[in-house]
Amino acid sequence: MSGSMRPLKIDDTPLYGAPGLLVCGLDDESAGELRALVLTLDWPALPVSFAGRKDLKTKVGTLFRERPMAPENLGGVAVIMAGITGNQLQVLMKSWRASPLPPSLWATLNQTNEHWPLLTLLKHLAEERKEMAKARRPSPPPKE
Repeated sequence: MSGSMRPLKIDDTPLYGAPGLLVCGLDDESAGELRALVLTLDWPALPVSFAGRKDLKTKVGTLFRERPMAPENLGGVAVIMAGITGNQLQVLMKSWRASPLPPSLWATLNQTNEHWPLLTLLKHLAEERKEMAKARRPSPPPKE
């Protein structure tokens, strides 16, 4: 899995796919908070979908097209973004972190992961988070 993350251009170039957010792991109350957050960003036309347990075996690209509305606490949160710009992505992430919404894993839709079942992408994101945490840990002092 190492080396699978790539830097994202922070500009006005749209990300891959039609604009939208696919969110996993938010309950009804938090889903409402996210909808309110998107409105404060003045993005009323941005589709926001909520995947639940029944969607875990469905391909990510299919979920973006079908736009499920099944907010459900899954013990963790992930946000998959498509079609927004790098600048919008930065604004969304910063606004999310400043809100009462729980910490989240973040991903962008791409030509590879759109064909993965949602569960595969979520596992991939969790593994990337572990790798990043491991890389940030200081090395132990050398043994004498």
